[in-house]
Amino acid sequence: MSEEMQVNLAEYDKGNMFGPGGRIYSLMYAREATENGSLAIGIEAKDGVVLLAEKRVRKLVKSESVKRVSEVDDHIGMVSSGMLGDARKLLNIARVVAQNNRALYDEPIEVKSLAKTLCDEMQHYTQVVGVRPFGAALLIAGVCDGESYLIQTDVSGTLLVCQATAIGGGNKEAMHILEEHYDENMTLEQATIFGLEILHNVVENINLDNVSVAFVENKTEMLRVLDSGEIRLFIDRMEG
Repeated sequence: MSEEMQVNLAEYDKGNMFGPGGRIYSLMYAREATENGSLAIGIEAKDGVVLLAEKRVRKLVKSESVKRVSEVDDHIGMVSSGMLGDARKLLNIARVVAQNNRALYDEPIEVKSLAKTLCDEMQHYTQVVGVRPFGAALLIAGVCDGESYLIQTDVSGTLLVCQATAIGGGNKEAMHILEEHYDENMTLEQATIFGLEILHNVVENINLDNVSVAFVENKTEMLRVLDSGEIRLFIDRMEG
């Protein structure tokens, strides 16, 4: 590649514009950030939906200070992969949207409606001059009217409704296992153990300090983030 061509290609890094071949380079960089992030898995069961996430905890950092699964509303949870600052910004947007819906309509927001609003925001950042795309992919899990939803978003604002999926580092290996062994008739308990097995195979050395688990049951329509004691029971069952 000539020096002139390299200079010309570098111009496309400076904004959200199409480069040669129809590529938006800022989106490629943002997607790479998500691929290098912590692994997160979502699995829909017959009685709810579960989120599991790897926690990368550095030495001298307290494990409990690293939160991978966040509450958006009573019935919705979210986990991200990629740049944590970008994910926190999206989480704050999601919480405001959910609370505004309760204030205006006196009812919890629909999971797909919340996800679509976030995707619209993410897509907007792919076409505005002077900003960059969010470097975070999301898994959004929730229950509305007794029906569970698992939604995946990517840096371009794409929305996918899934039965099971994975984002972050090692997602291709995790997806291979999900595609081979996912069963829509699994219970939440079975789905949680299945997710821990996938994390164990992909990440290795899964323990109380490096995994987060949360689920929403169809019956209660309430998000529950598992504490260390509950996670220990599931890990023991997985190992058994």
